[in-house]
Amino acid sequence: MRGWCWVTLRKENRIKIGRLIVRLVVGGLFIGHGTQKLYGWFGGPGPAGTEQMMQGLNMHPPRRNALAAGATASTATVELGHRNAQQAELHAA
Repeated sequence: MRGWCWVTLRKENRIKIGRLIVRLVVGGLFIGHGTQKLYGWFGGPGPAGTEQMMQGLNMHPPRRNALAAGATASTATVELGHRNAQQAELHAA
């Protein structure tokens, strides 16, 4: 039995693995960024700090915009995963 090596994979499979890795990294960054805004995790400002930032940027209403920014960044990860699953189904058919 031969060992596994990146070079031995077909080009299509290397592209799929590469896309998966990029989606995992970008998704992790998005969810981390969103939870910083929503919950203050990972040293983030939390909702109060994000609201102050929105106020400083003259984005009114600041509370609603702060919550929307955090929710959008956090749920972007779900969208990336959903899109990945859809593409996998299309290629399998």
